Amino acid sequence: MPIITILSLPRPVVAVLHHNGIEVFVPPGQRGCGMAPLAYGDVETARETVARNVRVLAELAREGYPIPVLRADCRIYAPT
Repeated sequence: MPIITILSLPRPVVAVLHHNGIEVFVPPGQRGCGMAPLAYGDVETARETVARNVRVLAELAREGYPIPVLRADCRIYAPT
């Protein structure tokens, strides 16, 4: 089962995962976690970003694919 990620993974992380036999799939259409606009007070853009990511990732999550998040600030902010 491939890893599904909510954010684009840095190339070195992908290389380590591939080296260990783990397939990585980054679904098209996802965006950052929304923390950047939230940090600048743009709550509406942050909400839109999260809603878009939920739409992109929801079915994959229901199918049981893991969705790791590498940045702690995005993990805290991302819906569980």
